[in-house]
Amino acid sequence: PTTHIHTTTIGARTLLCSAAGRMIGPPHPGVPLAYGTAGFRARADLLDSTFFRMGALAVLRSRSRGGLAVGLMVTASHNAEPDNGIKLVDPDGGMLDVSWEPHASAVANAADADLAAALDAVADAVGVVSASGGRVLVARDTRPHSERLSALALDGVSHLGGAGEDFGLLTTPQLHHIVRHANGGAAGGAHVGPAAWASEGGYAEMLCTAFAALLPPDLGGGGLRAPLTVDCACGVGGPQLAPIAQRLPPPPPPERGPP
Repeated sequence: PTTHIHTTTIGARTLLCSAAGRMIGPPHPGVPLAYGTAGFRARADLLDSTFFRMGALAVLRSRSRGGLAVGLMVTASHNAEPDNGIKLVDPDGGMLDVSWEPHASAVANAADADLAAALDAVADAVGVVSASGGRVLVARDTRPHSERLSALALDGVSHLGGAGEDFGLLTTPQLHHIVRHANGGAAGGAHVGPAAWASEGGYAEMLCTAFAALLPPDLGGGGLRAPLTVDCACGVGGPQLAPIAQRLPPPPPPERGPP
């Protein structure tokens, strides 16, 4: 992944953001944005400010957990192509803790002039006093606007002095997996794989190892019982499934009928 680190402190009363009253990042679109399934979804042209702001919020979430990595996934899942969205991933690889959903909504919908105060309010509410640290892993899907929105999220990370890591094209489960394994037992507890799994290749190894254990080569006299068809939703799943498929046992030859 590409790492983005911005070390300049941007001072407000808690040194967490720029001075109150000064606009930070892209302007709010002027329509309310609702927190939905693990994040925000809307037309892509309405989300510039949300992506920047969630980058900043992710830094605060990481700092609140002692600097453990958190994730931002740029995707609207199965929504139509004009839409996009951003999902927040907690240090254990799960969805953002529900107690943080009101913080996300408040920051996403703050007036431009009140954004600094909104971020300070979150910091106060969760007990973040440091103006340094914070690790955020960012990935995106293949929508034509995802790369631009991903860059805005990384800008938001940088503006709070956090370290953003750009993992490029990944599926949502891949990013959840990488965040979980990047933090190891500190967030995932005893049931977490080796640190080497904190990568795209590690995800493939984990999945293929589990698949092989579920369907060993001698099952049914020769590997898979039938071809496995995966719907990749015309998106990032296709290119990500290809290297995984190469590591799985080949499908059986087609059955021949009687001569």
